[in-house]
Amino acid sequence: MDFLPKGEGMVTRSPLELRLQNSQVHSTRIQLWIKGQEDKKQDVDLTEVSGKITELTKQILDAEFPGRREDELLVSHTPIIMKYQSDQVPNLTLIDLPGLVTHDKDIEQHITDLLNSYIEKPDTIIVAVLNAA
Repeated sequence: MDFLPKGEGMVTRSPLELRLQNSQVHSTRIQLWIKGQEDKKQDVDLTEVSGKITELTKQILDAEFPGRREDELLVSHTPIIMKYQSDQVPNLTLIDLPGLVTHDKDIEQHITDLLNSYIEKPDTIIVAVLNAA
């Protein structure tokens, strides 16, 4: 998935819910929004996705942690939704979650709680990625 943000350390700071939706139309439509803010859906081009995800992540963290420092390791439970409609994809939802990449016990517990909130669901299939680079 070359359209996801990349970088050093922890890049995923909020769950990314990637909703693949098969469409009979021979074109692709991509929309991004923060869960609970459906009225702010943005149509984006595939080349814009990484930057928009980074922008939405910053909006979430700024709202939930006012006065935060940019270098702070913070994670939100608020998902970013990416709806990808195309005749080239199956109907499937994938969720990219933050990984355990730190030795900070507070953030580690916060991430563990977030992961557990998703993997405890009976219809979840877990795919562990060891190195996203």
